[in-house]
Amino acid sequence: MVKLAFYLKLFSCLFIAAMATLFNMASAAETPSCDVRRLNLSELQKSRLHYVRTRYRNGVLASVNQDAFNKNKELKQMTELLSQPVFDEELARQYVLNTYEQRIQIRVQELEGQYDFWQILNPKQRQYWMNSCLKNSY
Repeated sequence: MVKLAFYLKLFSCLFIAAMATLFNMASAAETPSCDVRRLNLSELQKSRLHYVRTRYRNGVLASVNQDAFNKNKELKQMTELLSQPVFDEELARQYVLNTYEQRIQIRVQELEGQYDFWQILNPKQRQYWMNSCLKNSY
């Protein structure tokens, strides 16, 4: 279980780093090839990107709040699981599924943000982004 907690925390950190890179929240010195400014976005595109970022941030805040609530619930479930006189595989399976469900939802939010960002770009910008950022990120 300690390893699972470690990997979940690692996944969370990687997720935040990936989104910071995608939406240029990291400094240009850290991720120069993923700097949105290099795309020369029009004012309309900048406005749309601002909307996407705002919606993403609001979704992340809601997920963080939900995640904090879920951590308390997970602790209770884990305690119940460990307190059983006999290991209950079905209860363990349900615990793991519940734990990953929130992480899956966060990943779906990340992909939705990436999709929305991609839709803002014209074909030339998409090609640049694909060559300079996405290929280096995945």
